[in-house]
Amino acid sequence: MRRAIFAKELTGLFRELDKRLITKYYNYSRPIEKFDIVAMGGTALEMAGLKQVSKDIDLYLELSSVGKTAPDKDPVNIADTLTRFIKEHFDGSQEIAADVAYDGIGSWNLIGFNIHKYKLPEKFSCFNLYILDLVDLCITKLVRYSPEDTQDIEKAIKACQPTVHELESRLEAYLKRLKNAGNTTIVITNFNRLKTLYTQWDIKPVKWYEFWRQ
Repeated sequence: MRRAIFAKELTGLFRELDKRLITKYYNYSRPIEKFDIVAMGGTALEMAGLKQVSKDIDLYLELSSVGKTAPDKDPVNIADTLTRFIKEHFDGSQEIAADVAYDGIGSWNLIGFNIHKYKLPEKFSCFNLYILDLVDLCITKLVRYSPEDTQDIEKAIKACQPTVHELESRLEAYLKRLKNAGNTTIVITNFNRLKTLYTQWDIKPVKWYEFWRQ
C-alpha cells in the first residue's frame, strides 16, 4: 500500500533522489548538465506551502533539459530511462506512488511547450527543481476537474490572485496541447464553471500600478 506524502518531507525526498541518481544512475559521477524537474499538481501546491499532504508525487521532466545531460545520445531514450528510474525509486524504496513523465502531464502534451515555472532555491547535484506556475496548474486540472481538483484550484487562485483575462490567456495556449482534441469541449465547459466560482471567491487581483506602489 502506498503512503501519503507530507509537504514537510518533500525536500528530504528530493535529496534522497539526488543521492540515488549519483550512486545508481550516474555511477558515482554527475551529468554534464543538470536536467529540470518540474513539480506538478498536488506536489507543486505542497512545495508552494498551499497543501500539507497528497496521495502521490507528480513530476514532469523537461525533455530539452534531459537531452543536455548526454548530447551524443537520443534524448527520448535518456528521458524514458530516467523517468523509469525516478518512478521506481519512489515506488520501491520510498513506497510512494509516483507519476513521472517527460511528454507532459495527464491529458496535456507539453513537449516543446513553454510552461510557466519557478525555480526553487534548493541546490541538487543532478537536477534543478521547479514548481509549476499556479495559473498553469489550474488549467492542467480542467480535464478531470474532480472535487479535489476544484479545492486545489481554489487554493491556487486565492494565492496568486490572477485576473480572468490571465486565466483565459493561459487556457488558450494550453488548448493547443491537448493529447485528445475531443477533450476541448470538456475543458471549456469546466473553465466556465471555474469562472462562476471565481466570482464567488471574491478574488481581487493586484493591478501592476498598485503593485509598484506597495
